[in-house]
Amino acid sequence: MQTVRECVVEEHTMSSLRQSILIRTDLNLPVGLLAAQVAHLHFETFRKRSTGDSAGLPIVLTQKEGEWAHDPYLFVHQVPNSEALDFFDNEATKAGINVESWWDTIFLQLSPTFRKAFDHVKVGIVLGPEDSDKIKAVISDLPLL
Repeated sequence: MQTVRECVVEEHTMSSLRQSILIRTDLNLPVGLLAAQVAHLHFETFRKRSTGDSAGLPIVLTQKEGEWAHDPYLFVHQVPNSEALDFFDNEATKAGINVESWWDTIFLQLSPTFRKAFDHVKVGIVLGPEDSDKIKAVISDLPLL
């Protein structure tokens, strides 16, 4: 039987891993499309690790990703534009944090009567799963979305 102290230490260790999604706010995506982009970004880490048949199963996770999957802390932060997104992408890569990007076709309302599709737009990035302190050292106090 575990003591209370052992449970707290174990919980702290598990929760020190996090995945952070950074998504552009300058695209002014409606809430539903924004949620869909966050889901795409979140899943991209695991899609890239899929093996086997064309359905992409099974997914082979690193030990860190497996630990995170048991206690999945996920944070969604906003960045103002593509330049800021590229900055954090570079900083996270330099810090040794796994970074995955999500590119999509985005429809923007350029005027009240004109809507245009832009292909291959970098919408956001996902950092981790990685140690929370390591991610915070890169993104500092980026606001949550």
